[in-house]
Amino acid sequence: RKRQAKEGLKAGLCGTRADVDTYAALLRRCGNANDLLQGRRVHKCMVRSGLVRNVFLGNLLVEMYGKCGALEDARAVFGRMNGRNVFSWTLIIRAYAQHGECEEALSLFQRMQQEGVIPDKVTFVGILSACSSSTALAEGKCLHARIIACGFQSDVIVGTALVNMYGKCGSLEDARRTFDAMPERNLVSWNAMMAVYTQHGYGEEALQLFQELRLEGLIPDKLTYISILSACASCAALVEGKRLHAEITGTEFESDVVVGN
Repeated sequence: RKRQAKEGLKAGLCGTRADVDTYAALLRRCGNANDLLQGRRVHKCMVRSGLVRNVFLGNLLVEMYGKCGALEDARAVFGRMNGRNVFSWTLIIRAYAQHGECEEALSLFQRMQQEGVIPDKVTFVGILSACSSSTALAEGKCLHARIIACGFQSDVIVGTALVNMYGKCGSLEDARRTFDAMPERNLVSWNAMMAVYTQHGYGEEALQLFQELRLEGLIPDKLTYISILSACASCAALVEGKRLHAEITGTEFESDVVVGN
């Protein structure tokens, strides 16, 4: 991927007039390849071309630096942007959250609202990932209340993010209450709730949920099997574990190293 980013930089900028679309493609390529060196070179070219003031490209710069873990660079670009929008705020918040800078992510979220920018569903999913310990439970509950006020509580992606957040904060009751209240649940939602139970040693509850998933007509995927096999181990459910192993045998999951382990 890094070689592709380098080749793209040469093809996109050498001897040609790079436009917004060219820079956008290069920034995405550098971010996906985690190629900070090439990303900075693209940034320098953007400065020389004057396109660095473009809000769309500015957002992509923040995203690229965030993916590469260069939070200071991401923050510097964000700070210089004129006409920042909800997407700009979401990207910088997500960058800090994904790299464990939870307090700064929450601080940015508060500042965003103080400046009158209304968060969207993607913003909430990003900031919820910043609440990942018992000490952040209070902030997580405040975010939940804000989600309800914004009318996003029925969104399946937001609901699943809430389940994950409560699980990481150790509040299994809140996680299950949120899960049960979701008007729509997909396989990702079920996997999230099962993972919460499994990670906290509630194997029997995870197994019960697995049975409910089956009754709903959903087809387990790799992540489902990972959680449920771990649940069997945590509650010494040898018979169920063997049954699941037999079920996996002959399927696309049999040779999967993660499931096999």
